[in-house]
Amino acid sequence: MAVAALLLFVIAHSNLSAQYRNARFSFRPAHQPIMLMQSNASTSRMLVGGVLGGGVGLLAGGLIGAVIGNDEEDTENGWIDALVGSVIGATIGESLGLATGVHLGGRRQGSLPLEMGASLLIGAAGAMLAFNNQDPPLAPIILVATPLAQLAATIALEKR
Repeated sequence: MAVAALLLFVIAHSNLSAQYRNARFSFRPAHQPIMLMQSNASTSRMLVGGVLGGGVGLLAGGLIGAVIGNDEEDTENGWIDALVGSVIGATIGESLGLATGVHLGGRRQGSLPLEMGASLLIGAAGAMLAFNNQDPPLAPIILVATPLAQLAATIALEKR
């Protein structure tokens, strides 16, 4: 009987001790920096997801565009059609892949169709600017700035 009473005392004391420990740690005032670190981590996840998704979309879209654009009957200039199809497909694939990567990296918080639409619009605008300004000083700037603008816009929409 004394052993049972001692056992009940030990079990009750351990439960109270655990409740005290949980209560003591749940009222810590340092919650804000932890939330800021989680927010930065999710931004970096979205950034990595967007870069990876954009790269996969670029390759897949370029290959699909080349296959669709290839004119097998024109043996002399068929590669030109395949090249044009590849550029168009790569632009579309990169835009959609980047938005999907950001969306998955952000744990699907935002609206994927809205992010895809914004990424496609920025990608189309960048492609038109690059097509109209093919001079060396401006074309590389446009080709670098376009995906950066897509990343910034899709991450902003995902966080919204």
